[in-house]
Amino acid sequence: MNNRILWGVIISIIGLVLVFIPAFINDKSGLTLWIYGIPLFAIGIIIILNKKEDKIEEINYNGGTKK
Repeated sequence: MNNRILWGVIISIIGLVLVFIPAFINDKSGLTLWIYGIPLFAIGIIIILNKKEDKIEEINYNGGTKK
């Protein structure tokens, strides 16, 4: 499994847990958990879907100088 996908899944799961915890507790910390959970879930999905990071740019040399 790719490192990017692994971290994206971990962050998304943590975000989902933080979003669903307020359904099981009855105190005022639910809004705080949503404030942290929703962005974490979104960041995790963005990390999973970001394919541009996988490409490695080749360096072409012409006579010892970089193109």
